[in-house]
Amino acid sequence: MVLRLDPWVDDITHEMKQNSWAGHQRADARFHLVALPRRPQLRAPRLAASRCPQLVVRLALTLLVLFLFSGCSDTSGPRAESPPYIAIITKVSSGPANEVGRAYRYRIRELSGTINIDTTLTVSPRDTIVLPVKPATYIITLDDVPAQCRIREGAEQAVQVPEGINTAIVRYLVSCQSQLMLTTATDGFHADSFFVWHVEAAGGGELTGLLRGNDTVRINGLALGPARIDLAQLSEGCQVTSDGGDSPGVVLDSAGGASHEFRVICSDPALRPQLLDVRASYHDGTAGLLFRLVDPDGNPDRYSFDITDCHRRRLLSGPVRFRRGLDTSPTAGRDTITAIAAFELGLPADSLAHACALVYLADYDGNLSTLVETPFAPGPGKPPVITRLDARFNGIQSLFTSVVASDADNGILGIFGAAVLRDGTIGSPDNHSDIGAYNGIGYPGLSLPSLSLGGNGLGYESFLGVIVYVFDQRGNFTRAEDDDLFQ
Repeated sequence: MVLRLDPWVDDITHEMKQNSWAGHQRADARFHLVALPRRPQLRAPRLAASRCPQLVVRLALTLLVLFLFSGCSDTSGPRAESPPYIAIITKVSSGPANEVGRAYRYRIRELSGTINIDTTLTVSPRDTIVLPVKPATYIITLDDVPAQCRIREGAEQAVQVPEGINTAIVRYLVSCQSQLMLTTATDGFHADSFFVWHVEAAGGGELTGLLRGNDTVRINGLALGPARIDLAQLSEGCQVTSDGGDSPGVVLDSAGGASHEFRVICSDPALRPQLLDVRASYHDGTAGLLFRLVDPDGNPDRYSFDITDCHRRRLLSGPVRFRRGLDTSPTAGRDTITAIAAFELGLPADSLAHACALVYLADYDGNLSTLVETPFAPGPGKPPVITRLDARFNGIQSLFTSVVASDADNGILGIFGAAVLRDGTIGSPDNHSDIGAYNGIGYPGLSLPSLSLGGNGLGYESFLGVIVYVFDQRGNFTRAEDDDLFQ
């Protein structure tokens, strides 16, 4: 039996205010006072002597009418307002438009089975239940919660009701998610203020809507399985830099919680840097890049590198790698820049057989070039041949490197250098040696500058070796390492 607590039941209302659970109700929640399966006895409210006689008469008549319609009460059973109680309080958190369910089912049973209390109640998700019980240990089980809702601490809880207690409290925290949440984060030159999103779910179901430039939308009602998302209406100069580009994929399941963020950067079309050519190859655990660029206003800053499936979906974990220094020596002040770079990845070569290198540029004003994907493939001809590499300390003041190499097919373009450092020297310790590049774009010819030691906390004891990468004009490269810096 479920009774609504009415404000005229003066002694029960006063008792509720003294219990800790009374302060946790939500504005849209209701209290249910639940009696065991016997009819509760109705008691007249206690009225102060100062109240007017007319009110006493009216209340007496009201109680008489209720008594005549309800029949005689069974005074042998527990009264609904008699402690101890179990109070079940459920707090449901969800975003706008998230499905939280229509009704939750609670089973309350005494653990030992010696007390005949095993009842099931169905109420609205945010309702509070108050159940009079006998001192014992009880198991509370919450059910009929939607699959995309999570119950913190689990659906089953145990509560002990000792002698002399007024109210034992059981709390449930339920968090409900939408099937899919889309977010946009947009900035840059004349950033777009609206986009059109489109989701095509399994079985051909489709939904379409609008998103502001920095916005979130929660979507439900889609078929489970793989789904494709498209973001459209991007202005000239705006592009999606996040994983998957403007057409990422997600998998929708019954638990919900799928999400995707579109990171959109807008650039001045007249001033954005341009990639003229990108070549990439991979071997010996290393990705080698050769790219040429031009920047209309002469202030290129950095480039970013990643590996994708050639459809803008990332294959590497962690943040996108980037390096600065496009405007520094030996390319400072040039209209067109040729850069070479190497990244130590340590992946098997066959794992990238169908992968692409993703490269894009940025200038000091935040303008981005077009994002370019190019397959990993060696250039024509043979790579350079390194016949001599000698890296050694010059006392404890500097580290000197000498390289001899040749290329019969394409000619030597330049050299890229990196120092092998002790783990944790320039990054968090990860049980792998650190790699520090000499610069971001390499050097023409075969000459690497000497490294001064002792500055920035890098003494000779931090260095374990030197790696060089010699590139030819077609982007082929050869890697060599010297791990003995004392001779």
